[in-house]
Amino acid sequence: MIDLNTFAALALALAIATPAAAQGAPIPSDSSWEQVHWTKIHGWCMATGFFILLPLGSLTARYLRAYLPFQKWLGPHAAIQLIALPVICIGFGVGVHVAIYNGQWKVPHTKIGLTLFLMYWIQLVLGICTASTPSVALGNAKPDPTAAPDARHPLKARPWYALLHAFWGVSMCIMASVQVRRGYTIEWPMKRGQPASEHVNRAWKAWVVIVPVLYLGGLALLLRRQWSQERARMLNPGAAPANHENEAQTSPDPQELPPPIQPPKSYIPKSIGLTQPHDPSVPPKSLLKPPVHAPTHHHPVALLHFRTYYHPNLEFFLHFAYHAAYALGIPLSHPAHLPTQRSLFTVLKSPFIFKKAQENFEKKTHKRAVKVWDTEPEVLNVWLRYLEEHMMPGVG
Repeated sequence: MIDLNTFAALALALAIATPAAAQGAPIPSDSSWEQVHWTKIHGWCMATGFFILLPLGSLTARYLRAYLPFQKWLGPHAAIQLIALPVICIGFGVGVHVAIYNGQWKVPHTKIGLTLFLMYWIQLVLGICTASTPSVALGNAKPDPTAAPDARHPLKARPWYALLHAFWGVSMCIMASVQVRRGYTIEWPMKRGQPASEHVNRAWKAWVVIVPVLYLGGLALLLRRQWSQERARMLNPGAAPANHENEAQTSPDPQELPPPIQPPKSYIPKSIGLTQPHDPSVPPKSLLKPPVHAPTHHHPVALLHFRTYYHPNLEFFLHFAYHAAYALGIPLSHPAHLPTQRSLFTVLKSPFIFKKAQENFEKKTHKRAVKVWDTEPEVLNVWLRYLEEHMMPGVG
């Protein structure tokens, strides 16, 4: 017969071995099931916040800003970043608990995690400063008809912290991918006693490939479109989009305004401040040599050929076309002089077939070629329609 003490010892051994067998390999002697549980929560929270949500927020801003105004694409971008806030804070708090319990403050994984957590708060501050600073290039400034056009590159028109916000976010995503991999390849086996599942490694590899491909693809496909829109706003600051809802809320009630004062009949409104007085010594801008926008990516969009039989008409129309292109922010090359085409044609002077009854004339076709760079198709079509409407006689 089995003794009662022997049966109790056997039951106790089974009770200890059953959950250990269910969990897999035995955990190290310096760990515990409770610490393994907290480590798993820490890993899931930090991977979700830093490795998934933050790149999703960056991709949202990358793709939506090329099609939506500033106020509409900023909402989804900020919402995703703020959803990551409680997830990251929970993961960081659990990580601090595990580090205190195990004395892992000098481990590289802990140092990188603390750096990422501080970088996240700096990123939030940079984002708030960027969104709250009026910028014509970004599209969050109110229209100002009195502002002078800005011919700088859109990157130079941004505040420095807006540029830092973008580079800071990309750096955080790169550091987070490295940190997550260190977590499940180094820290988790030390806590759990066995490596992480192969599905985790496959998911990490797939996400590390998908996010850069989508982000770089958005840069390649939509960056020129974004810069064209920003350049158009900078050249015409009076038409920059603004938050009309805020203007409607802050505008006074028409019933509260005092009645307008009727001017006397002999009063003549002055145009001071509306139009600048003309200086006869300064020629109008339309008569000066048209400025040309420098191409940024040197991406050819179109090649235009201008032809005419009368050389002065061609030069005058090219002058007009370059002024229109500069106003629309279209980068153009300097006009290339193509070889002049010469042809002979005969005019009959009388119905008699004699050489003296014919007269030969030489016809010269003057040609110019202009390349169009870095321009959206919509802007190019507007320019071409404008040129067709104001086409000079004899120029094609």
